[in-house]
Formats: sequence, C-alpha cells, structure tokens
Amino acid sequence: MDKDQLLKFISLIIERNSSHTMVLSQLLDILKAQKAPQEFIDLVEYSCDGFRDVKNVLKTKSVLTEQDIRDAEARYRKVREENVGRC
Repeated sequence: MDKDQLLKFISLIIERNSSHTMVLSQLLDILKAQKAPQEFIDLVEYSCDGFRDVKNVLKTKSVLTEQDIRDAEARYRKVREENVGRC
C-alpha cells in the first residue's frame, strides 16, 4: 500500500462508515502490527484525532490529502490545549 492508497482508504472509511473512529483504530492496530512506515501510522492517528474536521473536509472533496489530515489534527490539538487552559 502506498500513501495515496492509504489516503483513499481513510477517506472511504470516514465517508461510508458511521463508526469510523473504531474502524480507523483497528486499521491503526493493523499498520502497527505490520510495522508500516511511521508516516502511515501518523496519518491514521491524525485522522482519528481530527475526525470531525476531516469529515467536514470530505463534504467538499472525494479524497483527503495528507495536508487535510495534518491540518485537522492540528486544529484538534489546539482546541484540546485551549480546553485544558494551556493557551
């Protein structure tokens, strides 16, 4: 599997599965067990963290980009830090 295929797969999971966070967590476990590149593991983890933003991005396009996922995760992290009072 290459990065483009992984991004398409993540997009399909989020778009078509109502329990996408559980499915992404399972995909993450599989990638870790298969010793996938850390970059792939990060993309799936970021998709889990920023899934609300990622899902909104999918309303405007059919396949996510790596930058979409990274931006969504960064927004998630920022909101989380603000909620704990770090910002």
